[in-house]
Amino acid sequence: MRGESLAATEGVAHALADAVRADAGPGVAILGPAPAPLERLRRRYRWQVLLRGHQGAAVRRAARLARDRVRKRARATDVRVIVDVDPYGML
Repeated sequence: MRGESLAATEGVAHALADAVRADAGPGVAILGPAPAPLERLRRRYRWQVLLRGHQGAAVRRAARLARDRVRKRARATDVRVIVDVDPYGML
């Protein structure tokens, strides 16, 4: 998540993690939410939620469902939700 307001960005990150916990099956592990290693970049706060699992399809499904559940809140608070499949670096 990336946004100009720390509270809004953190709130969307927690809402996304809660949505994953509600919808994901037992094969999906959730780490976070937590501030990104570079918590603020170009005047925007950044938070991350990491999903892990042995079946890529289950992880992608959980990410898609969670993103869809928080989409309205993210747009209303001007927070951008970015899904990075198989991230190379956690910056």
